[in-house]
Amino acid sequence: GILAFQLTPGGWHEDNSALWAGFFNPTFFPTLLFRTVTCMVIASLAACVVINAMPGLQREDRRRLILRCAHFMVTIVLMPVFGLWFLAMIPADSRSWVMGGSITMTMFANIAIGATLLIGGYAVIGLFMQRLYINGATATLLLALAFGATAGGEFVREGVRKPFTIRKELYSNSITAKNHDDPTAKGSVAYLRKHGSVSADPYPVRNAEKYPNDQIVLGEKVFRFQCSICHTMKGANGLEHLTGAWDEDMLRKNIAKLQQLKTFMPPFSGTPTELEALVQRILWSSEGEPDTWEPTDDPAVLASIQKWLDEAGTAPGWPKSLAKSK
Repeated sequence: GILAFQLTPGGWHEDNSALWAGFFNPTFFPTLLFRTVTCMVIASLAACVVINAMPGLQREDRRRLILRCAHFMVTIVLMPVFGLWFLAMIPADSRSWVMGGSITMTMFANIAIGATLLIGGYAVIGLFMQRLYINGATATLLLALAFGATAGGEFVREGVRKPFTIRKELYSNSITAKNHDDPTAKGSVAYLRKHGSVSADPYPVRNAEKYPNDQIVLGEKVFRFQCSICHTMKGANGLEHLTGAWDEDMLRKNIAKLQQLKTFMPPFSGTPTELEALVQRILWSSEGEPDTWEPTDDPAVLASIQKWLDEAGTAPGWPKSLAKSK
């Protein structure tokens, strides 16, 4: 129930004490049943591969064993029911990602659905109804297709939870989402914007001597705390690439209003000084990490950043069309 709980905490969210309400949350049963069918289908296909690899079995013996396995595979016809049930139970904003709001998630969902239909058609029509024989190569191909469909489904399941790790409780970068607008709630977005997100960070930056000034070191700390759980600077999902077309002011404004720019991102949780340090860290990296870099401390720039942060607010960036269902 933990994965379903993260997306739909259920009654646990009210006071964080109702354990069973969180465990048996709205998506618990559709998730459980969908995964059970998935496991049965994958196990059946794996068994078909093993049966074909077993020495000493006659073709007819293999056929009988494979047809036994087909009974487990037929449960795949229940997948659309459990999948639609799951889709109906997830929050509207999460559902919107799958239904076209995010082309990547929509694409992976369609790949998973298409692969499942191919496997289901072969299992139900070919194996169960026509009682055909399946050789090792075909079984291996179908098994690989099943793993691909599962991977696509898992990508979507992870994606629809954004920007949270636990919905309305914890953002994907481990910053507290609950009481986000309370500046006295330690760890909240409002608190970190007032006191700083890394002001109490006791851990030094690795290879600090390579950074040209203290501002870039601070920016690295902010990146490490707020960004590095999902992003790198130069590699996979790298900020240098994602922000490469933005100029300096655009960087400042877009990061300050991050949850409005991309609603699956958490809000920036830090002071204007920290945001400016992150901007300079990204720019320094984009310029090839030169030995010298002039720090910025223009009060007008910091005032603009503060204005943009205030305009963005501390709440998640719910799409306007879904704001009432958040």
